[in-house]
Amino acid sequence: MKHLLSLALSALAIAASAQTTIDYDPLVKYNAIDSVRHIVSVRYTGGTDAQVSMYVKNSDGGNASWDEVLSCTAFVGSNGVGKVKEGDRRTPLGDYGMITAFGIKPNPGTKLPYVDVDDDTYCCADRVAYNKIINVKHVPHKCRGEHMIKYEPDYNYGFFFDYNKERIVGKGSALFFHCTGDKNSTAGCIAVPEEHMATILKTIDLNARLIITDNSQDND
Repeated sequence: MKHLLSLALSALAIAASAQTTIDYDPLVKYNAIDSVRHIVSVRYTGGTDAQVSMYVKNSDGGNASWDEVLSCTAFVGSNGVGKVKEGDRRTPLGDYGMITAFGIKPNPGTKLPYVDVDDDTYCCADRVAYNKIINVKHVPHKCRGEHMIKYEPDYNYGFFFDYNKERIVGKGSALFFHCTGDKNSTAGCIAVPEEHMATILKTIDLNARLIITDNSQDND
């Protein structure tokens, strides 16, 4: 069984390597897709540091232009980027969609669906609801996932993006974009100051894209 698990995780590593390389300008890619009007770009710069920019499209069609409306520093996983499996403390690379916003604090005015985090809110790490935000009253079991109310101020505001949307057990769960806490790294999420997190939530919609790239070589 351990050998099979090792082979499965190796396969996931190969697949992740093949699928997370971004070899295009994401703004150009989404010029002609009128439904995509917001892009949150995370550019990994090395260590546990990244630069976040939020772009808003101000016209449609192939000649669309984008305005950078927010720029700030961010923290990523304590082992950097290139997530492969649960617990590797790496932030995934790639191009992702939105699932839902959430927060311990009340909805700041986002267009995304909003989960009010309370004592029954977990991001599940069990097969019954792997990689889903659940209310354990509705999915009753002894949940081994993140008890989200305990992550204050990190989860004061955040959004859940669709890394591992197939919910493959072991590939990774509870990957969020959320507020910074008292550490200069995360377990694989992206963290920005709370005021910027609130601004992002007020701006984006369900068609927004989160694009995470490795730009650490640019510093060499």
